[in-house]
Amino acid sequence: MTRFFCLVTALLCAVPPRVSFAWDGSPSPFDEGHLAVVRPDNWRLSAGPDRQASPAVGNANASTGKAVPARAPLSSFLEIKHAGRYDLWVRVGRVGKAAGLNAELVRGGKVVLSGLLNHDEGAAGRGGPAGFKAYRERAENTAGGAETNFDLLDGGGGDDLKNGILQDMKDEAEGGIGRWITSSRIEKPGANAPFYWWKIAGAALEPGFYELKIRPAGAVDAAGAPLIDVALLTTAADLVYPFSGDIDAPAANYVRFRIDDLGKSKQVDIGLHFSVHRNPFFVTASANPEGFPKNEKGAPHTKTGYTRWYRMNDVKYVPWGGFTLTVGVPDDARGASQFATFPHGDIVDHEFDWREIDGRVLAVGSPWTGEVRRPAT
Repeated sequence: MTRFFCLVTALLCAVPPRVSFAWDGSPSPFDEGHLAVVRPDNWRLSAGPDRQASPAVGNANASTGKAVPARAPLSSFLEIKHAGRYDLWVRVGRVGKAAGLNAELVRGGKVVLSGLLNHDEGAAGRGGPAGFKAYRERAENTAGGAETNFDLLDGGGGDDLKNGILQDMKDEAEGGIGRWITSSRIEKPGANAPFYWWKIAGAALEPGFYELKIRPAGAVDAAGAPLIDVALLTTAADLVYPFSGDIDAPAANYVRFRIDDLGKSKQVDIGLHFSVHRNPFFVTASANPEGFPKNEKGAPHTKTGYTRWYRMNDVKYVPWGGFTLTVGVPDDARGASQFATFPHGDIVDHEFDWREIDGRVLAVGSPWTGEVRRPAT
């Protein structure tokens, strides 16, 4: 009984804190670039065996509820699927004083990207505490955010000037980098061991497999070792400072649609019909341009191209895998359905053309396997 109690206690302690994921399907700077993500569970000790458990531990400030203490060299393998110029960003938890980390991206024994992280206070465009502060101050004064500091312009004939500045900021935000700099995209680093993003200016990468290595830059106290949260490589040109809510989406059943032709009506209503293996057995939802509607009222798509991502498990009664999906679109519309276990174009597992035989009736499996197939196959 004592052994059983100890085992149960150990398992419970190994469970990370409950995490409230911020991803809600909103557009992000990563939508327009390529992306590769390394999560805490993907890290291994460089000096350890080929098969080993991740050294990740629970941490409430980490975006996924876990982080890896960088007490010794770490490595992780990742795949770049598209050529391009990639920047490396790493989210690091600072325990006490700054403790530098060396990061290297290696392919075929050759270092293709390297730099130093967490060694100082950082700077605007480079991340760290100073980089976060610069981003936050700019974001808090961006039109469309929750805060704008224009108190000095209120009254006294300053309204016209205030409105003009706000309009200029809105125009900038809608057209370029500014649209990703708003107070709704400000992270909370945390009080204890605050987490900050650090950037290493990138390099041109070719498709293939790479190894990302991170190691302490000097002697490190085991209790004060920096904590590695998420690392990412991206070609997103408009990224000033990452927002974890863009990439913290957990493994789930995601779908998006590529609309090639709207048909004669010049608009496409997309209805999702789910057959599930428990009461009520049949569920429907409208895939509107802005997401699943709370009032269940459908809205048409009026533009060709990719829709947003939809997490099918957000629909009431739809389980995490093990259901049949029927995609309802007009017969003269042309397009395809894309499925992934993480909502990004580089992670797409399957694509089915709407004109294929049974291309709109699909069996969806577990989000941990990514299986999607026609029911007859």
